[in-house]
Amino acid sequence: MDITISSSLTPREKDKIFLLLDACYKKEPVSLTFPTEEADHYLLAWENGRLLCVAALLKEDETVYECTAFTRPDCRRNGIFGAVLEKGLSLLPEDTELLFYVDKKSPDALEAVTALGAELLSDEHMMELASDAVSAMKGMGKTGDLTVTEAMEGEQAILVFSDAHGSLNISLYGTHYYLYGFEIREGQRGKGFGTSLLIKVLSFLAEREPLPVTLQVSGSNGPALSLYKKTGFRITETLSRYLY
Repeated sequence: MDITISSSLTPREKDKIFLLLDACYKKEPVSLTFPTEEADHYLLAWENGRLLCVAALLKEDETVYECTAFTRPDCRRNGIFGAVLEKGLSLLPEDTELLFYVDKKSPDALEAVTALGAELLSDEHMMELASDAVSAMKGMGKTGDLTVTEAMEGEQAILVFSDAHGSLNISLYGTHYYLYGFEIREGQRGKGFGTSLLIKVLSFLAEREPLPVTLQVSGSNGPALSLYKKTGFRITETLSRYLY
């Protein structure tokens, strides 16, 4: 078995990965996707031109990387993922911690992270506000006191929104927006300022271009979940977050 390492994927590698993912999805109806564009390291395990396992490592901060991996169903429990993981860890700084997002509909994935001794941190929900719901937000928020700044995070274009009570960020993609970094200042929470800021931002996006808005929120964050649901966001998938 050969394990190749790269910082980007060739068209041929992507085709092979999509075939592997298709085999995995047919065995288990999981919602977890594979990041073919934005990872820092890709590891692919091959045997006679056949892709057995693929993993992506995406840097979260200096000592934490997110790991997304898929192993062909007929190749599991053979030590292949373990070999790929060992090779991946050798690329990272010493004492790096890995985050795994696992779909509970995959018993094999749950078995793998349990065998590693990974610690369950939380359930993470992906949520989405559909484009028609975004469009309906037009004119609902008074955006006069909203400060909007265009910025770059690496190669990713973002918009930074703030008012007197808090701030949030929006990553700009061609087909959707991604909301993150939502914070209300200490002493201002629980007074409706979060709802007000969110509606103002959604109203601004509706005027700009009414694309779907996605976000990720911890299942343990009850206030945030309640806020998003009241605003019209719906849970599209739930993944368990493990730390290794």
